[in-house]
Amino acid sequence: MSLMVIMYDEKSESRTKKHAVRKIPFIVTKEGKVEVVRSGKRIEVKPTYVKGYAYRINVKQPEKAVLVQVNMVKCLRGKVKGEILVYDGNETPVFRAVYRKLKIRRVFGDPKYGEYVKIICRYLKIPVKRYNLGEEKRVRI
Repeated sequence: MSLMVIMYDEKSESRTKKHAVRKIPFIVTKEGKVEVVRSGKRIEVKPTYVKGYAYRINVKQPEKAVLVQVNMVKCLRGKVKGEILVYDGNETPVFRAVYRKLKIRRVFGDPKYGEYVKIICRYLKIPVKRYNLGEEKRVRI
């Protein structure tokens, strides 16, 4: 039984073009193949800012793959921050990471899902100085 996950596809900016939002849904296979979500029921919703578009997409959870939602915001000074959510068979995210000051930090979730965050960052060519995704530390015996 596969569940439906609500994801968003949005690209909008303010009238003055000083603020912008980008939300992109992805499907990442266990082998690391990335594709943008194109299927599913698309419902048009109001975007965050005036110019642009926004859709709510009901996505069916694929077998042997995870869903990844990337939400990024550009502020007045041109700084980019955002979050990356990973869904694996649930309607609620199993992993959440935030992006600030060129660093990606895990907020909650199993560290094994951190690899999907790295795959998405490489795919989108997001500049990252450091990852703090909670990898298990080696114990000396």
